[in-house]
Amino acid sequence: MGDAQQRTRSKIAQLEEDFTRFQGELVSLRKEYESGEVNPVDYRRRVTLLMEDRSHIARELGRLKLERLIPIRGSPRKFGFLAVILIAMVIILPLTQGFYYGIQMEGDKYIDWKFNYETHKEITITNWAAGLDDMEMKTLDDLTLNATPEGEVEFLTTVRQWDQAASFLRMKNQIGTNWMELADSDIVLLKGHEYWIAPLTFDYSATRTSFINQHLIYTHSEGLVVL
Repeated sequence: MGDAQQRTRSKIAQLEEDFTRFQGELVSLRKEYESGEVNPVDYRRRVTLLMEDRSHIARELGRLKLERLIPIRGSPRKFGFLAVILIAMVIILPLTQGFYYGIQMEGDKYIDWKFNYETHKEITITNWAAGLDDMEMKTLDDLTLNATPEGEVEFLTTVRQWDQAASFLRMKNQIGTNWMELADSDIVLLKGHEYWIAPLTFDYSATRTSFINQHLIYTHSEGLVVL
């Protein structure tokens, strides 16, 4: 093994010297051509030959350096042995990981991992993004314990008392025409009070066949409804 490596190093050193020599010959030939000592035909022919020799040396030099870095390259038996080891690693490593994490995820450990490392992180990021970090959480019992209508006047007059479905039905009765309807409603906070608000829009299903549609030109709807 040591003799083979020594021969490889000697070949590399010799080829490096030859490569440097060809580089010098190319430079000298260029100077001769510029001084007029060599005609253009001979110059192109000699440059072509030198470039071919230099390219051959560069390829052989690269091969020997690679062989020096990977000593088993020249041994088919060792190369096959290494290939078997690499294939075994590619097959065994995923199986080992799957077996290990499969044991870790058995029973309640999967639930603990799922919540602590995934769901809990999502909740934390969502609270931070929505600005809810400083919000105080209370249960319904905490809010209604010892509560009386007289003591909750401020709360009852500030927080909206209607959900979206109920507010939609109540505001729909306030439209007053059969050719308009409510658009999508939303909650608006105004001067410390919450309101349901919905702009009016055309009821296109009714305007196509109504008497008003045949005699009037619609330009805009009329305002909005607030609850």
